Amino acid sequence: MSNTNPANPDPVRPLPERPNLEHLRKEAKQRLKTMRLDDSGATLAAAQLAVAREYGFTSWRRLVAYVKAGNQPRQQTEYSMQALRDGLEAEGKSDYKSAATHFRQAIVERPTMLLAHYRLGRSLVRQQLYNEALDAFEGLLKFDPQNLPAHYEIGKLQLSARNYPDELLSEFSPENLLANYEIGKLHLSTRNYADAIAKYRWLKSQAENSTSDSSDPYELMPHNLRAGDLAQNPFHRAYAAELALYLLDLIPPEVAEQNQLPSSQIVFVNHIDTTRRPSEEVGDLPAVRKKTLPSEIARINKLRGVVILSAVFDISGQFTDIRVVRGLPDGLTRRAIHHLRQIRFNPETIDGLPGSVRGYMEFNFPG
Repeated sequence: MSNTNPANPDPVRPLPERPNLEHLRKEAKQRLKTMRLDDSGATLAAAQLAVAREYGFTSWRRLVAYVKAGNQPRQQTEYSMQALRDGLEAEGKSDYKSAATHFRQAIVERPTMLLAHYRLGRSLVRQQLYNEALDAFEGLLKFDPQNLPAHYEIGKLQLSARNYPDELLSEFSPENLLANYEIGKLHLSTRNYADAIAKYRWLKSQAENSTSDSSDPYELMPHNLRAGDLAQNPFHRAYAAELALYLLDLIPPEVAEQNQLPSSQIVFVNHIDTTRRPSEEVGDLPAVRKKTLPSEIARINKLRGVVILSAVFDISGQFTDIRVVRGLPDGLTRRAIHHLRQIRFNPETIDGLPGSVRGYMEFNFPG
């Protein structure tokens, strides 16, 4: 077994030839005592992270997983890794039944393989085997009790079963943006507008001084609890601003107006004024279809579907008066509108002259 982490091949010091978890735990406790000489508020988690980084690992959890894997028989580890690879390959081909079979085999060979538990759960969700998926995610939590994606998936499964939990995973991570956003959606599904608006305002409070740059490796759904002051993290604020907009889009316009919330940019077809200007002849134009990349939240939720927009094909070569015929949550409707506004085209002619006509655009989000 190599005693360096491939992600960081130049650690401060290499792991022992045969690392022992008990020895590492004692080392972390000793490190904590040393740290508390300078900082009485130092935590065991901080000491564990310091030890892990010295050995070239980005987290204590990864160090522990590495040591556990290295102490297993080599052949068993190879079998489990091959089963995992086969499962990921089948998953990539949308063969979720075969993928689940491979992930189960990987777990049999190596019960502590967290990724196999997680991918098994996702494959079972794809097959709508929700009870089995719940078992898979709960099996992951036995080895990693604070695994945030697992808690999130369990919360989503409870929602799909109409078993509404109070706080999803927010009890583990109170500042988790995605969990608070989903709770807001939950309140909207039960028409509990007061609590949904409270979540919208909470997201807005997290978004103060936000930046539009979200290219940082900050993950919307991290595996572990975050450290530090998130209010000072510009990428946390940027995601909060984005999710606040997505939640606002789902609040009925009349409710938003009553509560003095900003107006959403999304207007649905049933709000269209039927009195058209003379230049807006409704043409029998075929729908134009485009494939579009999803938002980060939609990718996490594996949301797929089609957004249909109605718009005026203007004589300027741009789309105007955009209305939504069929929308999708998690920012997909907003993203479709944004893409439509970027498109330029040659104007249609009516009786030989440029004219404006209303037509339709379909944006496909494959999930």
